Amino acid sequence: MDSFAEAERVCSEAHSAIASFVMVEIEVALTSCRIAKCEHDAEERTRFLRRARKAYRTAEKLMQKLKLSEAEFDRIVAQLEVLECELEGMRDDQNIVYRHKHTFGLPARAGGANSR
Repeated sequence: MDSFAEAERVCSEAHSAIASFVMVEIEVALTSCRIAKCEHDAEERTRFLRRARKAYRTAEKLMQKLKLSEAEFDRIVAQLEVLECELEGMRDDQNIVYRHKHTFGLPARAGGANSR
């Protein structure tokens, strides 16, 4: 295999790994948010919500670096929207301050790193 083909393969594997990590971070955030909803201890609830917001921000930042197909982009955005609803629900329930850009760091449609 020539070096160009090898570089393309490694790049593709890295892209897939980052996309998978974005989904894992979203799942961590969703799980942390759901645990926080059930937590009776205010300090623990706050800790889980911080973890959820941190995972959300990490996923959002990494998503900006990916060049995604439309299907991948839509799948990840759908999960981010579910997470946003969970976090907003917690904010409404607990008066927790949570700021959201609602752009996922990207201009309308695919924009950003996803512009074609």
